[in-house]
Amino acid sequence: SGRAELIVTVNDSMANMANLMHGGIIYTLCDACAYAALSSVLDYNTEALTHDIQVSVMRSAKLGEKVVFNAEVVKQGKRVCFMAVKVYVNDKIIA
Repeated sequence: SGRAELIVTVNDSMANMANLMHGGIIYTLCDACAYAALSSVLDYNTEALTHDIQVSVMRSAKLGEKVVFNAEVVKQGKRVCFMAVKVYVNDKIIA
């Protein structure tokens, strides 16, 4: 359907020294969730790769918090697709 959702709980392996979710984990999971949304509309034998990613982290996620990633295909062209991912904690956008 061009959409995907990923839900994780911040644990020790995702946290930085301040016990907050590491920004690199947020970037990685945004990319993975976007790919899941895109793969839902691609032909079976079609692959995709990330050409460019930009993530703005506005708030932190703390240890034990549930983080929800929602991705959608914004525009699908023949060679390039545009994706949007929003990341939430307690229904507040963090990235």
